[in-house]
Amino acid sequence: MGLGGILFSLNGRIGRGGFWLGVLMSVLLSIVSMGLIFMLVPMDQMLVLDANGQPVLDALGNPQFDYGNPAMMPAFIIYGISGLLGLWWSIAYTVKRLHDRGKSGWWYLLMIVLSFILVGFIWWLVECGILEGNEGPNKYGPDPRAA
Repeated sequence: MGLGGILFSLNGRIGRGGFWLGVLMSVLLSIVSMGLIFMLVPMDQMLVLDANGQPVLDALGNPQFDYGNPAMMPAFIIYGISGLLGLWWSIAYTVKRLHDRGKSGWWYLLMIVLSFILVGFIWWLVECGILEGNEGPNKYGPDPRAA
């Protein structure tokens, strides 16, 4: 299955290699998106600055972003588009990986809910990234290792 099939389709199965390729593509999308944002929006327009031009820090020492500044619009657009694309990609490659394990893609919803208590993330990592898929064809398609 090609990269487009891994990242866009919800049908079929992928092995662990295809799953990790999808994860890598999601990480690269995030890096490229952040790079574009930092290239298009100057840092002094992103942050709330005090009278001396220094960033205003919150209680934890992190700089505060000026979300009301119209110059931040390119950042919102890039972040929104890449966020939706990355979300779709993660759904697509996780569902296909669950199919390879003989499970419905709906299990991913439970993984997401349980991620709030860390159990879901560990389950996702083990189920999709470590365990082998079913040998031979299953109801979701042929064995990706046989192709």
